[in-house]
Amino acid sequence: MHLTTCLTALALASMAVADQAIHIDGVGCGLFNGNGGVEVADKARVTITSSGNGILTCKAEVDPPASGKAVTYSRKNVNELCGVNGGLTDDWHETVSASGQATLTCRIKQ
Repeated sequence: MHLTTCLTALALASMAVADQAIHIDGVGCGLFNGNGGVEVADKARVTITSSGNGILTCKAEVDPPASGKAVTYSRKNVNELCGVNGGLTDDWHETVSASGQATLTCRIKQ
């Protein structure tokens, strides 16, 4: 299972076309909390550019790191792929702040 991120857009979302890109808001996503567990959020945005590239940005308040320090996850330290409309990618990173504010970004190029 490609966790990071059950991100393949669960498209019960609104779409708007602007600047030759499609923006899909309110997409569900899965991301890591501060201790490596997985949490689900519904405040993600998928942007698909006119060239077919996809970018998913997911923000959520998750359990903070027990260490009290920010943590960063990416393909470099987690053996997972991120799924975005258009496929799977290893081009992703997530930061969880000491207070539990998480931001996940996944990029897929066509």
